[in-house]
Amino acid sequence: ARAPPSRARSAAADLGIEAVRLVPTEMPNRRADLLVELAEILRASGDATGATRSIGEAVNLYERKGNLVGAARAGEHARAT
Repeated sequence: ARAPPSRARSAAADLGIEAVRLVPTEMPNRRADLLVELAEILRASGDATGATRSIGEAVNLYERKGNLVGAARAGEHARAT
């Protein structure tokens, strides 16, 4: 039996949050990448506020690392969805 879509999305969000948590702080680009992916999951599950927060955190990490391309892409991703 398949889980209802809302339960599946919730499980995906939980996994995404856990993945972000497990990334070492010494890997800010990877953490930011996962935050962008998490934002997609949250947005798909109807959590626009969580998605916006996740994108904002990703942009902040990219900018602190000096990855302006990553920051711009994350910002574009936020505007596109």
